[in-house]
Amino acid sequence: MDDTVAVAQIATAGAPLIKQAFLRLLEDKHLYQSVDVAPADLSEFVTHLAQTRCKLETQVMPTVGGRGRGRRPQSKKEIVREYSEQVDACLRRLPYLMIHEGNVDPVAKLSSSYDKSIVFSVPTVRTYCTNKECGGLWPHNPCSDPSSLIPSSISGTDLQQVFVLRFQCQNCKRDPVTFLVKRAGLKLTLSGRSPMEEIEIPKYVPKQIHRFYRGAVIAFNSGANLPSLFMLRTTIEQHMRHAINAGDKRMTGDELADAYAETLHADFNTRYQSLRPIYLALSDAIHAARDDDAQLFETERKRVLAHFEAKEVFERLSGH
Repeated sequence: MDDTVAVAQIATAGAPLIKQAFLRLLEDKHLYQSVDVAPADLSEFVTHLAQTRCKLETQVMPTVGGRGRGRRPQSKKEIVREYSEQVDACLRRLPYLMIHEGNVDPVAKLSSSYDKSIVFSVPTVRTYCTNKECGGLWPHNPCSDPSSLIPSSISGTDLQQVFVLRFQCQNCKRDPVTFLVKRAGLKLTLSGRSPMEEIEIPKYVPKQIHRFYRGAVIAFNSGANLPSLFMLRTTIEQHMRHAINAGDKRMTGDELADAYAETLHADFNTRYQSLRPIYLALSDAIHAARDDDAQLFETERKRVLAHFEAKEVFERLSGH
């Protein structure tokens, strides 16, 4: 099979794979998180190429007495391995070029690399809209993409690219959300976002601590484990101080937890999650500078939310 034809076929087959990787990154990942493009996902395509080549070589290879004459024909396994390596190399080194549905960027079209790129349409993404009219997850349409003007570079076997992606809310059509995505071969990383990621906070979390809880989750999502633990403890601390009207009074964690427990109904204290063990667990992790245990934050965050949810339900049902 002619190499040019093979590269063109790989680019066509790889386009939906790349588009889906961008969609996963923008909808499901947080700042500084990544997704990897998996060449193995094109295994059916590789198998089809190998079968086609095997049939072609069988038809054109002269035989005498049932044996091949000249060079030994490659086995299907060898051909699959060869094409798999070619697919991996193409997905690593071919430029990714985004276009709008039915509207090819004229600058990109004039580029000499257009015919040697993996070309795919910019997906519509579902992301958070910060405008008050929306205030939640909404579909966002892609805006004009200046990424084709940013030069790419090669590092080893991988092509390096930067994408600036802007999306406008379908509902309010206000200021677009901008994403900065860095590509290194098969890896796509969310390297920037404006405005900052918004966090949906459960209604049962007291409003006066929303900013602390939001800061804790954003820090965790950005990979800052130790700051996220500090902000989660601050969330608890500020809630307890507000509940007992502590003002500027200096109090130890134990004193604060004891005073807060006294504001709760005795039945609640015996039946539901207390904030004391959570506060102590977070304090121990902060003092020991434990920044390598990502699971700790998620575990303690769930316990904090369980406390707030139970407290809201208890007070509503008991009329407190």
